Amino acid sequence: MWAHGFLTVGGKKMSKTNATGIHPFELIDHFGTDSYRYYFMREIRFGEDGSFSWESMVARHNADLANGLGNLASRVLAMLASSFDGRVPEPEVEGVEDDLPAVIADAARRYDEHMLAVRLHEGLATVWEIVDRANGYLVEREPWKLARDGARRGELASVLYAAAETLRALAVLISPIMPGGGGASLGAARDPRAPGAAAGARGGGVGRSAAGHGHDEGGSALPAPRPLSEGSRDRVSRETHLVDGKLRAASAVRR
Repeated sequence: MWAHGFLTVGGKKMSKTNATGIHPFELIDHFGTDSYRYYFMREIRFGEDGSFSWESMVARHNADLANGLGNLASRVLAMLASSFDGRVPEPEVEGVEDDLPAVIADAARRYDEHMLAVRLHEGLATVWEIVDRANGYLVEREPWKLARDGARRGELASVLYAAAETLRALAVLISPIMPGGGGASLGAARDPRAPGAAAGARGGGVGRSAAGHGHDEGGSALPAPRPLSEGSRDRVSRETHLVDGKLRAASAVRR
């Protein structure tokens, strides 16, 4: 039997008297269910006590989901929409995927090990190794510049194919953690493995379903870019004043 630990706010037990009580629905209203699930599984070791703060949740949401995974998905899907009518192109130039397949395979293997041992926070950390490498890959390959040179269209197709394959792998890996919309936002609807990725754990692991390069056949249609989770970066920004007010009030009470 597994049981979660206690949550504290600023290192203290939640209390109405100290204005440190946090209702789950309040967080969901601010950030959405996907971001809510991601934060607590990424930030706090499953089964242990953990400390919550509005600051850490906003920072984790913006850094990992909006700026990390969200920007990666948005850039790739937008470029596929503008350059290839929203479809995954056939790769034409060998080798331009660089080390992405190896990074995905290694991270997916460790992801399975962590998830099967219920080390959820470490499993998610391995997924974000892929996110970080994929964002770096786009900076290195600069597909936005390739798109302006008709003579390098084959290279552009191969770069975006590699990026789309990375999104496919990420959709599979995050679907057990963010089932509400994260996978769909990455184009998981076109991959029969993604919606039922949790079932992959019974047949060898979700990571094994995600690993490998070349699962996608060129020509697959992808959805238009949209926010990764219900609590988008803009929504969080609009409500930052409310969050700051809560922080100031709680700090005043603690002092």
